[in-house]
Amino acid sequence: MILKPLFALFTVLTLFPTLQQAHGSEALALDCDWEQVMDKDGIVAWRRPVPGTPIMEIRAAGIIQQPVEVLAEALRDVPAGPLWIPNCVEARVLSRRDKNNMTMHHVIKTPWPCDWRDVVLATNVTYRMEYGRGICDLTVEDAPSLSANPDRVRIRDFKARFVFEYLGPKATGFILTTRVDPGGYLPAFLVNFFSKHFAFRQIENLRELAKDPKYARQAQASEDQILIQSWLSDREKAREIFKNRLSEFILDPEFVDTLCHSPLFDRFHASRGEVGEMGAVLILGWGSRDSRFTAAKKLLLAYAETITRDRNAARNVAENESLGRRLVLGDREAFPGPVAQSMARLLGCPAEK
Repeated sequence: MILKPLFALFTVLTLFPTLQQAHGSEALALDCDWEQVMDKDGIVAWRRPVPGTPIMEIRAAGIIQQPVEVLAEALRDVPAGPLWIPNCVEARVLSRRDKNNMTMHHVIKTPWPCDWRDVVLATNVTYRMEYGRGICDLTVEDAPSLSANPDRVRIRDFKARFVFEYLGPKATGFILTTRVDPGGYLPAFLVNFFSKHFAFRQIENLRELAKDPKYARQAQASEDQILIQSWLSDREKAREIFKNRLSEFILDPEFVDTLCHSPLFDRFHASRGEVGEMGAVLILGWGSRDSRFTAAKKLLLAYAETITRDRNAARNVAENESLGRRLVLGDREAFPGPVAQSMARLLGCPAEK
């Protein structure tokens, strides 16, 4: 049972508020130098080195079976932090720049003989309509009005980004990318070991928090709900969201366009229940190269099954390594020719036009 108190050393509190439309273009780097370190209960975690520090950057992604607007309401509930942040004993707002952006103070309990940690974080929330996603960047902020507690260690080295994206009327993709140095004399290898568990538990706990009926009530007719409905009221705008999401990790524009005019788009756009295979594909697209190959295989299988009833043949095409390289790496030498037409030929079906 020693893992539980040790884990408390590395718990860091993060939070973001409701959606806000923003202007400008902020690119989301979906680099492929991640290494997968966890896959459990539909939550996948990766890590990668950061130049100049032994502390790894962690990314975790999972699906929360709640509408985006409901999750946003839950995350705006700052005092509820202890309900979903492991070992958090206090969460409060110090100041608000507007209803979407704030400065927060969080206190983290650690086991004796270690000093407790605290951190002051500023949020910056933006919204990318063309991707159907919201973004929250969290950074450490000085708080001159908040006196330092001599019995606590103030965390000074902290960066995080939360991305929450529409996957269906009742599902949200949630992606957390973070790197934190808890300070003191904790060895880097322990920080790196426990960071992945922190990220996993955070998403796991958010799933439970968002089930509270009060958040669904608060989301009714909210600005978030109205904004999200506007994403999908126009079918072509919804198609643009689907296309932009796929294009982040499928490097074949022609095949992406084919998918956007296939039954796979209809499943994404017209979903009325829990998110299916397409949600898992989009989540894996955020991860390592291997995760992207897995996403490509799932995507190929789903598309193949729209043009053939022979599941074995569909599986064989989806497992084609050359085809995977074409989609994930953009390697046209590995698999020359149009992908959709080549798949149809391999499956013995009429080619898509």
